[in-house]
Amino acid sequence: MCQSTLTVVDTTPPRATAHTVALWPPNHALHTIGIDDCVTIEDACDADATVYFTWGATNEPANDTGDGNTDADIVGLGCDRVQVRSERTGNGEGRVYTFGWRAVDDGGNAIEGTCQVAIAHDRGGQERVPAPGEGDRVEAPADCAPPPPADDDRAPQGDPQPGDDF
Repeated sequence: MCQSTLTVVDTTPPRATAHTVALWPPNHALHTIGIDDCVTIEDACDADATVYFTWGATNEPANDTGDGNTDADIVGLGCDRVQVRSERTGNGEGRVYTFGWRAVDDGGNAIEGTCQVAIAHDRGGQERVPAPGEGDRVEAPADCAPPPPADDDRAPQGDPQPGDDF
């Protein structure tokens, strides 16, 4: 009787769909944004791939003309959530927060990207998302990343033997 073992090694990173979150009105309130609001992750081999924020930034200064003189605008950036202030400068095009994220599956395959949270200047006319920026960059905690997989988690087990059926 012949016997064989087939080992599947995951070498493909997760697939990601980034989202833009729109906030209105610009009333200076803090809103909690979760990682799931920013990105949807799918992975063929890992239904629970780890996804986390890596950094955040805004295209406008924390305090500027007509923004209500409130700061900080990015509060409590953690692995899976952050609070952002719904405001924009009075004489600008609108505020965009940009957040970096990283997704890692059990095989150690990773993908990185960004998502945006936008506050339009006004509701009149055609709405457009202002250009993102990287001013006032804030880093997420370093311990958000999962540990790398053990070397033997990615290596095929056993050698093919004569007579193995593939």
